[in-house]
Amino acid sequence: DVFEGMVANQLYIELETVLLPEILRLSQKDTVQNTSDDK
Repeated sequence: DVFEGMVANQLYIELETVLLPEILRLSQKDTVQNTSDDK
């Protein structure tokens, strides 16, 4: 059980490190599009 928890934790950390930058990049792209639309 402890080993499974460690594996799940590692997968979660990898998901975070991969997904968070993607989400930030997408949100930044949205804000850039919004500001360009306002002009």
